[in-house]
Amino acid sequence: MNKNIFTKSKLLNKSISYLNSNNSISNFMGYTMTMNMMNFKLRQAISNVSDKNIRTFQINSGSKMIPHYKKKETGGEDSFLVFEDLIMVADGVGGWAGKGVDPGLFSRELRDHVKEEYDKRRNYNIDEMEIKSSLVEAVKKTKSKGSSTIAMLLLNQNTKKLIATYVGDSLYMILRYNDTKDSFELYYKSSEQQHKFNQPFQVGTNGDSPNLAIIESHDIRDKDIVIVASDGLWDNIYDDMIISIINEKVKYLDGMLNDCEETADFLAQLAEKYSRDINYESPFAKRAKSKGYQYYGGKEDDITIVISQIKQINTEGDSDLKKVESEDMY
Repeated sequence: MNKNIFTKSKLLNKSISYLNSNNSISNFMGYTMTMNMMNFKLRQAISNVSDKNIRTFQINSGSKMIPHYKKKETGGEDSFLVFEDLIMVADGVGGWAGKGVDPGLFSRELRDHVKEEYDKRRNYNIDEMEIKSSLVEAVKKTKSKGSSTIAMLLLNQNTKKLIATYVGDSLYMILRYNDTKDSFELYYKSSEQQHKFNQPFQVGTNGDSPNLAIIESHDIRDKDIVIVASDGLWDNIYDDMIISIINEKVKYLDGMLNDCEETADFLAQLAEKYSRDINYESPFAKRAKSKGYQYYGGKEDDITIVISQIKQINTEGDSDLKKVESEDMY
């Protein structure tokens, strides 16, 4: 239970106990108020402490999805979701196309069920196990044939943590602003979950159990930038290049990324350009060679990117509660 709701509940119970020991209170503000009326007034006062006051961060997000040029007619195989404090990217496994199955159908249905599961839990304090449970349930509900990698991230406003669960090679990166250097630095990047090179874990038909999803939790700070993307980004643009682009975008802006949408679009367009360059030493090509494979150029694929910046906002929740607690109601 979040701190403010717990405090309100505690205050309410304490006050009702007082009222129950006093059948009526006379001459209060010139009126006689019965116990029931006092109960109503107290509940009304406490409920007026708005839920918005418990929010300590807001997320500004932008996204871009570029389907593989051969898959544009079907909309590609990726899907994504940005809703309130939830971010998700899913990448339908392209191998299903060879079996006459549109891989995008699974990833899009999975996205819809992720949203449903989030809606069920949105009024609760979603922790690490809850976000994993929501993924497991979403996978169970997805009936389309196919499979997908997936990354889900949720900002928990109560614990001030970014909670993540992911399967496969849809990954995320957190950048943190260094005030001294006036630039962003890599704070964290998730690691690929693979059976072997270029064979990521996947959920769905004949896939891996969603119970194998990796769970992570991160403390967050004002100005943190979170990038969630399918492997179409990570296979074609190096981490250092991504960070340099972000720093160029925030130059002279005190770490504020003014247009997440434009930045997501820029990175996606750049990733697509490199993906079709046969002379480019891509991150994928470099990893392939380290495993003994001869591979040259970028890796053509769907590219989906969500870029978000976390901004701390002022809250008056605690002071509002103290005001309610200090009012002379008796």
